Amino acid sequence: MQVELIETEKGVKELVINNKSIGEFIIDVDGYYYFWFNPEVTKGSWNSYALRLIADKQDELNTEMDKHVANYFKNESPV
Repeated sequence: MQVELIETEKGVKELVINNKSIGEFIIDVDGYYYFWFNPEVTKGSWNSYALRLIADKQDELNTEMDKHVANYFKNESPV
């Protein structure tokens, strides 16, 4: 299976699996990437392997933001 992330514009990465655009990861106002399925392609059911692949890619994209948030709260003094 060929999996690609293609940055189409700042804050938008297209997920392409086997040369088919499945959807896009788009940064929202909270700084995290969210996945939007391509409605022209994504019909029918999805097995857990395919969903896990998407979730793993999303986790990879959000790693830096997770570190940033964890570091922020680590440096906050308790009230």
